[in-house]
Amino acid sequence: MAKIVYSADSTCDLSRELIEKTGVSVIPLTVILGENSYHDGVDIFPEDIYSYVSKTGILPKTSAASQYEFSEHFKKLLSANPGCDVLHFSLSDQLSCSYRNAAAAAEELSSEAGKIYVIDGRVLSTGTALLLLKAQDLEN
Repeated sequence: MAKIVYSADSTCDLSRELIEKTGVSVIPLTVILGENSYHDGVDIFPEDIYSYVSKTGILPKTSAASQYEFSEHFKKLLSANPGCDVLHFSLSDQLSCSYRNAAAAAEELSSEAGKIYVIDGRVLSTGTALLLLKAQDLEN
C-alpha cells in the first residue's frame, strides 16, 4: 500500500497548530469581504472575518479553488512525495463546487505520479476535519 498524503480545503477549519502537527496540506478557498478577496488561512483568518462581520454586519462570500488551482496543489503534493497517494477531503458537494473541481483535477492527474482520491465530506467545517483526522488515525 502506498503512503498517503492528506489534503483538505480550508473549510475544514483545522487550527494552524493541528495542520503542522498532522502534516495536512490545505488548499485555501477565497473569502470575499466587500470589495476585497483573501486566501483563507493565508492572508485572512477566522478572527479577521468575525471582526469584519461584527463591524459591518455584512456576511462574507466564498469562492472555491478552481480545477486549475487543485491541479497545481495536487502536482506539488505528488512531486514532493514520490510514490505516495493523495487523500483529499472536501467541503460537501451540496454546498460548493470545491468537491467537483478537486475531483476533476484528481481524474486528470491520477495516472501520473500517484493516485488522488477526493472524499466528499458531505458536511461543512469541523465535520470534514473530524473525517480527515479519523482517516489519519486509522492509517496509524
